[in-house]
Amino acid sequence: MIPPRRTVLYCAYAPQGRDSHGTPIDAWGVSEQVSVYAWAPAATSQPIIGNRRPVTIDVDLLVPLPIPNAPRSHWILQGQTFEQVGEVEDFTTGPRPGSPGGRIKLRKVTG
Repeated sequence: MIPPRRTVLYCAYAPQGRDSHGTPIDAWGVSEQVSVYAWAPAATSQPIIGNRRPVTIDVDLLVPLPIPNAPRSHWILQGQTFEQVGEVEDFTTGPRPGSPGGRIKLRKVTG
């Protein structure tokens, strides 16, 4: 078993009520330190959306299971805040016994 060697901050997505249109009001909980295995090098893209050219940064976070996680939660890696996209991908159910954990897709959009 590989021990987790890095720590990151995790802030659970916790919407606070609803606005006048019934849309959840975005909010995040208090950050907590979480041990992870590693993260893959960032993949970036710069699509043209109307007259905007936002930069999208995608990162795969490799984690031991179980681990706190929820879609839209924030993960802080080396001072940069990323948003979780979807649920954790569980690799422990594969054909090889002893798979150590899972993967969480993270995304940051600027511009």
